Amino acid sequence: MKPASRSTMHRIFMLYKRAMKTLNIEEENGLSRHLYGADHNKNYGVMAYLLYTSYLNYAPRDELIAAKYGRIMCEQWETYFSRTSGKDTDGLRRVMKDAVRRFPDLLSDDKYSF
Repeated sequence: MKPASRSTMHRIFMLYKRAMKTLNIEEENGLSRHLYGADHNKNYGVMAYLLYTSYLNYAPRDELIAAKYGRIMCEQWETYFSRTSGKDTDGLRRVMKDAVRRFPDLLSDDKYSF
């Protein structure tokens, strides 16, 4: 995705993020219920992937912002894998491994959180 499209994609991403947050219900016992299907986690991860690659590959480059989107991408795809049988996930897993290889502490360091 070219930098000219970033702002539009970011707005769509934020709208999707708010919608998913709204559709999560915290139970009194601490469990969460999702009022959406697993494919929404996959789609949210794909949107994060598009922004991740945009910030890595096109000027102006920003590795910190790219890593933040990469973290969301990994978290959403892990949720997708856990909610489905994990069929046809080799490509997604390969992208996740590349992101973690580029940013070794991607999933544990809070500097990569929005």
